[in-house]
Amino acid sequence: MQDEVAKMKLSRGLGPSDTDEQRAEREKRQRMKEYGDNIAKVNKVLELRAEGNADEKVPKTISQPTPQEVIEAQQRRERALQFAKQVPKPKPKPTDPTKPTQSDEGEEDSGRERGISDMEAKHKHDQGVVEAIKRQLKMQ
Repeated sequence: MQDEVAKMKLSRGLGPSDTDEQRAEREKRQRMKEYGDNIAKVNKVLELRAEGNADEKVPKTISQPTPQEVIEAQQRRERALQFAKQVPKPKPKPTDPTKPTQSDEGEEDSGRERGISDMEAKHKHDQGVVEAIKRQLKMQ
């Protein structure tokens, strides 16, 4: 009796939906699998050739992409190149005459060192504050 009920439930219902996205995804996975299989075959042939016994086990054919796929890939590449040519390129920044030259670098370095020493002093002070807070929290 349970078997009959189970069969009735299986035969009824809407069933799985098969949308365009699902079909496209399935086709994509299939192409990826075929590509992987082709690469595996090529690698196997190359490995056998490297070992020197390629004549014994080399498959006769390795499937190549169809000419239509090759043409479509070339067209996509051509469209991408055309698009890249139309993208505006960034213009170089004009040189600023107010920027320091080689002779002014000594002054700039001393200012930089002063800034670094100030930052180090602030860092050490902040570390002391953190330690004081930690000691205070452990006391409580």
